[in-house]
Amino acid sequence: MTQQIQDIWKRFDDLIAKGGNLDTKLIIEALKLHAELMNLRLGGLPHETAAIMQRQKP
Repeated sequence: MTQQIQDIWKRFDDLIAKGGNLDTKLIIEALKLHAELMNLRLGGLPHETAAIMQRQKP
């Protein structure tokens, strides 16, 4: 995991800790989980794209 990604997770954790009420904390946690899922889903995309491009070459 890159330093940028780790910094983003730390920012989410800070926002969760500073969240005023439970609803705010839950929304921030949901956003963090969504960001983690998207990171996992999109993380392999460059490799998959490269593999597809290799198969396309004659």
